[in-house]
Amino acid sequence: MSPESKPWTPSSIVLIIAGVALIGVGLYFILLRPPLLPEDVRYMALPAAQFDIVRPRLEAWLTHVFRVMGGYILATGVLAITLWHAAFFDWLLQKFPTVPLSKAESSMETLP
Repeated sequence: MSPESKPWTPSSIVLIIAGVALIGVGLYFILLRPPLLPEDVRYMALPAAQFDIVRPRLEAWLTHVFRVMGGYILATGVLAITLWHAAFFDWLLQKFPTVPLSKAESSMETLP
């Protein structure tokens, strides 16, 4: 069966949707999310004078934290789409010629 005629299974659809959603969330955390939300400031319940002292360093640190977390989420989404692509199009067999050799070698070990 050729890859073009292979039907879209529900699991492949869910995997591609999840991958795209993870990439979107990762991009949000990297590009759009502000370091401090209004509810974060209210939750800390610091006096204004004390918060003004801490705010610049806290924002710099949280910016770094959210960029790292967004990169991790984005990479997980790329991995999900890569897994879908590998399973759906037999990408590994086309790109890595050593995979068929390793399969042949493992099947030779089971021969009498």
